[in-house]
Amino acid sequence: MAVVDRYRELRNMRNVASEFQLFRTTVARMLKDHGVDASRRLTEPQIAVAVELNEQGLSSATVGSRFGFDNHTVL
Repeated sequence: MAVVDRYRELRNMRNVASEFQLFRTTVARMLKDHGVDASRRLTEPQIAVAVELNEQGLSSATVGSRFGFDNHTVL
């Protein structure tokens, strides 16, 4: 399935949803239905660095991109 394959390439649900003109929740359901684990989280060391960078004044978008996540993940 094209959506699942594209997610495996990008590892970003919002980008896949935008590309296929779908809701993010639809992409999430499709991935779940195909047995794809789409959970991604910052590790404890990454969280510590992200907090430090945020305290230094970097935006959540900048911090997120540093770890390969979008700004919503690091808020």
